[in-house]
Amino acid sequence: MVFWVFWTLIVTGPSFGEQVIISNGELRYQGTLSDLVEKGQGRLELRTSRPDEALKILRERFPDADRQDNTLFVPVAEEESAGLVAELSKEGIPINGMNYRRDDLESLFMRLTDEEES
Repeated sequence: MVFWVFWTLIVTGPSFGEQVIISNGELRYQGTLSDLVEKGQGRLELRTSRPDEALKILRERFPDADRQDNTLFVPVAEEESAGLVAELSKEGIPINGMNYRRDDLESLFMRLTDEEES
């Protein structure tokens, strides 16, 4: 099956072992759907009572870290999460809660086909 989404070509189907995503004439991804999901970066969500201090520390290593109220959002691989929390704790930042969220297929697709990243 071949789908056109705006200027993006997606080739997929039951007879294909791999998917191909081409956007604006550039190959953005070729591989299996499970590999795509596995490689997708998620984000760590941290709740703290000292978000300003925590964000300052986080942005030294993760410039895309963001904040909404007392929750921080850090784009990081899941295996780095524990070390990041330990680093904040070492700096005296209390962590009141944490959750790791993986990107869904739509987010992965949008990141792959985003023209600003090409």
